Amino acid sequence: MISKPYITARVTAGVSSKHRSWLIFLVILVIMIIMDQIAKRAIIAYFADHTQPIDITSFFRLVLAHNYGVSFGLFSNESPYTRWALVALATILTTVIIIWFARQPRLLYAIAFGLIAAGALGNLIDRVLYGFVIDFFHFYWQNYHFPVFNIADSCITIGALFLVYDAVTHRPAKIEEN
Repeated sequence: MISKPYITARVTAGVSSKHRSWLIFLVILVIMIIMDQIAKRAIIAYFADHTQPIDITSFFRLVLAHNYGVSFGLFSNESPYTRWALVALATILTTVIIIWFARQPRLLYAIAFGLIAAGALGNLIDRVLYGFVIDFFHFYWQNYHFPVFNIADSCITIGALFLVYDAVTHRPAKIEEN
């Protein structure tokens, strides 16, 4: 009878940790982009026939918002120059993220950079297709309203939190002195 650890070792024996990290990066990237785009299409479809927000709780609702700027509506205008400048910026930043990950494909980086790249590409798709980003999560408390955001924005935020966690907890190997 073959033991379970032997089978596990055989299955993963040919896959290096670098390749596993790339696989995790790509799986997270693809799944999160798909989830983001499906959610956005569902919101667009719903609000094509309805004008009122969907109240989920006393502090959260779904709305349809067009964000022509970046985070929290910064640089927001409907100029085609702004649109394509933001498309170029997102493309450059995504490329930098992939290069950064490629230099050190660790598991935590695979998760963090997979989320950040997915978020950047999810919003990039919106900018190319519509000229703006579709936002729909709206949290509020009494008269205070948080900026409306989407799944892609959440991916970027969570990925950045993973990087902060790594920066605080990761100890690089010490170089021995002769």
